[in-house]
Amino acid sequence: MITHQQNTTCNKIAVKKNLQLFIKKSLVVFGLTSLIIGGISGFSSIASINNIKSQAASPSYTTSNKKFFRDGQEIVLKGVNWFGFETDNAVFHGLWTNRSANTQLDQMKSLGFNAIRVPVCPGVLTNKAIGGVDYSANPDLNGLNSQQALDLLMNKISAKGMYILLDHHRPDCNAISEYWYTSGYSETQWIGDLKSLATRYASNPNFVGIDIKNEPHGPVSWSEWKGATERAGQAILGVNPNIVIYTEGVSSTNAGGNCNSSYNAWWGGNIKGQLCDPISTAAIPANKLAFAPHVYGPDVYAQPYFNDTTFANMPAIWDDHFGSVQAAGNSVAFGEFGGKYGGGDPRDVAWQNKIVDYQIAKGMCSFFFWSWNPNSGDTGGILNDDWTTVSTAKYNNLKRLMDAPACQGGSVPSNSSSPASSIASSAANSVSSSPNSSSAGVSSSVSSSTPANSACYQVMTNRQMGGDNWYN
Repeated sequence: MITHQQNTTCNKIAVKKNLQLFIKKSLVVFGLTSLIIGGISGFSSIASINNIKSQAASPSYTTSNKKFFRDGQEIVLKGVNWFGFETDNAVFHGLWTNRSANTQLDQMKSLGFNAIRVPVCPGVLTNKAIGGVDYSANPDLNGLNSQQALDLLMNKISAKGMYILLDHHRPDCNAISEYWYTSGYSETQWIGDLKSLATRYASNPNFVGIDIKNEPHGPVSWSEWKGATERAGQAILGVNPNIVIYTEGVSSTNAGGNCNSSYNAWWGGNIKGQLCDPISTAAIPANKLAFAPHVYGPDVYAQPYFNDTTFANMPAIWDDHFGSVQAAGNSVAFGEFGGKYGGGDPRDVAWQNKIVDYQIAKGMCSFFFWSWNPNSGDTGGILNDDWTTVSTAKYNNLKRLMDAPACQGGSVPSNSSSPASSIASSAANSVSSSPNSSSAGVSSSVSSSTPANSACYQVMTNRQMGGDNWYN
């Protein structure tokens, strides 16, 4: 059982503000000095100096030979999806309970997770009002808009020593689009938003990359998606060269030549085209590219190849869609996979057992499981509907992958180069548990306390549920 440590919220905020004020004053002095010496640099140089200093202090994330690295040291991303920022709530779901974000992050770490995929939509960048938050449990979110809430929670995740993968999930914050653009959202806007995210969080030391488009599907061809990936990836790396570009596949099975597939693919699930028509290394260097296909089982959609209830046919199908790309030396980490693991299609338990067996056998160790949230209609979550207890059987199956000997690369990030806001958060909310220290089986409730000095804040609660459909 993990108990959320109470802290003095008002004092924590004061510490953060003082640190930020000190850094801002220092940068102003530095910028004025540059102005005097250079004569023509101007005040606009301060922003450039800040960006350069931030990127210089941030680690470099890369990929090579099927693996992931931070400053040249291998890391294994054992992640979950925590959704909500891509919905009308414009903030993580589950904060409507009496559990704080810190408490949920502590629980993730105690279970061995060290990374979070954070779905977002462009509306988050427009300072939307957030909803569905119990401010008595999360007082530091009170009065914040969506962008400020994302800033705060990104820093909380980093301060806990966890990695962050941002995911551009829905262009209109409502439905998953086939293409990366729509009639109301252009490719130029898409790339602009990706660049904004890459720049805004460049100083966060645990920001590993951006999953540039959630689930391309429908008529989108590999050739079209490859070109879009190149354009977006090159633009992102132009403003933040320290992160990795994560790209998904397509649902189309027609990639041309030997890369055509005979098997239905999931939205974002088929990356086989990379073998015949690879993404240009001139646009995205090979060590800055990762593949994040999605794959699901019978709980999400009854594919015709699920008729073999032993799923003995599945490894060949998975090899066809993405395993062959990893075998060629590319780094592959599922951006989404999961299911109810009981209570849905009776075949799903065997399917999830089989996909974990496959990942272990292939050394496909890094992943982002869908989802932490229990309110995903087709899959459920790591948490049960009470947002507190763990779905034990589902988690224990996934933990076989997390504990596999081949998947024990260096996985705990160091926060020695954290930005000021992360340093303040870390000092107030430090945790000592290691991602590899959790027990084999977990099904315990996690208690939380109302933070001290909650009278500094107004209490408001709201709840909204949401989910996605993935199949084609």
